[in-house]
Amino acid sequence: MKKATCSGNEFTFRHGNDRIRYRVVGERGPKLVLVHGFADSMETFNTVVNSLSQFATCYVVNTLGAEALIQAHDHDIGLRRNVEIISRLVVDNDIKNIFGHSLGGNIASGVASSVVLNADFIKNRKTNKIELARRKRGDLFPMDNLFVMNSPQSPKDILMGNDIFNNIIYQTGLKSIIARMFLKNLDWNTIVPIILKDIVQEIPPEYLDSIKKRYSDQKVRHAFLMYVASIIGDIHNGFLQASLHHEVCNRTLIYASNDKLISPDAGNKIFAQSKEKTTLRSIDGGHMCHIKYGEKIANIVIDTMRLNR
Repeated sequence: MKKATCSGNEFTFRHGNDRIRYRVVGERGPKLVLVHGFADSMETFNTVVNSLSQFATCYVVNTLGAEALIQAHDHDIGLRRNVEIISRLVVDNDIKNIFGHSLGGNIASGVASSVVLNADFIKNRKTNKIELARRKRGDLFPMDNLFVMNSPQSPKDILMGNDIFNNIIYQTGLKSIIARMFLKNLDWNTIVPIILKDIVQEIPPEYLDSIKKRYSDQKVRHAFLMYVASIIGDIHNGFLQASLHHEVCNRTLIYASNDKLISPDAGNKIFAQSKEKTTLRSIDGGHMCHIKYGEKIANIVIDTMRLNR
């Protein structure tokens, strides 16, 4: 497979003590944020962005936990923190469209709900479940389109590493500190095969090499493990369900027919619970289908944005 690259200007966005790196590709049309999934980076969207940037201005982000931009003592860098900083990026740059892959789709859904409803994802002290709470102050920010690709609606949709991750997620009364202790003692050579075992054939060798190289850095590995621990806590407390619960703008669900990491039926379940603002699209390939079928996915996004502007 020919190596896909996309050029663009890179920036660092800061919000409070957090910072994320992002790349802007394209100088025309509607603005679109792309959010990658678990154990991935902005480079995963190179093939998609090559086509998308002919129509839209793409803001391709690296999430918190994707690189060593966090402080060593910071143990709360999960899905909700990513929602918070990317929501700020969206509002500050007047971006009306967002696309997320895998857990990035849950983040993207959370961003859309947060900015449109002027709300935050908080943990209910009585139930310990995550829910969306309206802010008393602030403005509503309308979004045009949300694209969710191969994202889980519940922990049971996550097929990856069932024996390890799901057993932890289902433990009664799980606290993120327990997950941190577990992951601290888990050999790195054990966790990487769990993440990559079902998707290696979908990833071009040069990109696979870049992933291995990135996680060979001790600081990145530490950040990633803290990110995993926080993610487990967020998943256990119901973030997946809360993030996909609201239809706040036009929503397109894109699910691959041969996904080995996220149940392909997740899209059907979300669609069945939806109303008039959601459409479901099926596509060939596996979890990383956007690498092989980037142009096809870009065309779905472009056609949808043309209809809903």
